[in-house]
Amino acid sequence: MKKKILLLSLALFMLTASFANAAHYLTGVSSVDAGEIRWGGSTVYSTQWYAAIYTWNALNKIKVAPDDWYTYEDLTVSDVNRGDGEWYNVAGRYTHYSYMTDTIKLNQAYLNRYTVLQRQMTATHELGHAHGLNDHAISGNVMYRSVTSRTQLGTQDISDYRYLWGY
Repeated sequence: MKKKILLLSLALFMLTASFANAAHYLTGVSSVDAGEIRWGGSTVYSTQWYAAIYTWNALNKIKVAPDDWYTYEDLTVSDVNRGDGEWYNVAGRYTHYSYMTDTIKLNQAYLNRYTVLQRQMTATHELGHAHGLNDHAISGNVMYRSVTSRTQLGTQDISDYRYLWGY
């Protein structure tokens, strides 16, 4: 009897674990244009911003690169310093525009109190939105809605990215 309960519990765990990865958390919009995201602008968190770019570029599908004279800027990164209104308790924000360049704004009002890893996670998370990923991923992923010190992509982050960008 104990073996049957154990096997049933194991089967139920495996089934629910596979459903978690089968669900995809996508926004339906992104900054990707012709297989790349060209960005411009600047941030005081440039070290964490470049680390975020490196993290996503390591997946070798969508290239994130600085804008140049020959390309159109898809994304502008900049800083804000607000703790009020729509920025209350918001460390970073990705905004998609249909007819304008998308933006990522990193909020100094909160990021200045964060650790370096939390800043990097925030930049990586916002850049994940620019790739089309949503922040409803399961815990243990960069795209999870709460700020953590996690800077490496989790299994759900990678699964969603691959589902969206075809490999």
